[in-house]
Amino acid sequence: MHVGYLSSKGGLNIRRENQGGSFILVTDKGHGEVLIDGSWQVAGVDQAVLLPPFMPNHLRSSENAAWSFSWIRFRAESSRRPVVHSLSPSTCNFPHQPFRHVVEGLVQEVKRGGQGDGRQDAGLSLWVELLHHYALRIANPAQSDERLQRMWRQVGASLAHPWDQSEMAQIACMSREHLRRLCKRELGRSPNQHLIFLRMRRARDLLVSTNDTIEAISSAVGYENPFTFSNTFQKWMGRRPSSLRK
Repeated sequence: MHVGYLSSKGGLNIRRENQGGSFILVTDKGHGEVLIDGSWQVAGVDQAVLLPPFMPNHLRSSENAAWSFSWIRFRAESSRRPVVHSLSPSTCNFPHQPFRHVVEGLVQEVKRGGQGDGRQDAGLSLWVELLHHYALRIANPAQSDERLQRMWRQVGASLAHPWDQSEMAQIACMSREHLRRLCKRELGRSPNQHLIFLRMRRARDLLVSTNDTIEAISSAVGYENPFTFSNTFQKWMGRRPSSLRK
């Protein structure tokens, strides 16, 4: 939907609620902060940040903190097949030069204006295809352990179950500590954080696609106490379940 690059000398403050499509940024200079999973995390040089659809999109930097980054935002996506999905990392290392060069190339192609002979459309298609290739590479990094993916598929299919880290580690056939390290490395989250992420995403889908009560949805994603569910949902999704449904 949108692509560009942004440079700020400081005091940046961008807030988007409930964005419809995936969002990816890659920092090339300085640093800033991005709201990820309900807490502010630093985004530095050669670091990509991935925000799935329907999550808060909040970016900020302090008054004297310069921050420059390139970014891409996708159109509204199906919750079943988003670019940034349940096994994408929240952050990862990615060299800024190729991403920035492709963004700048696409922008320059647009600025050239129409040629009247189809050459601009062909040029735009090439830049867009390359940019999409980078976005998919960021959202689908090579993951070293199939056991982790298999475990999360099983957990994601039964989010009402009272999962704990020991049980998840047993399914993955590894120790709790190894599971924790692997999740942090490949997903940018601890196992418990990623479990919450999956539950909040499922809850959001149920809130907008069903007439189930909030209490029923709370139970369906593993929360016995609807009040605890509502507080967690507000922290991760930026609003309470009742507000989102309205």
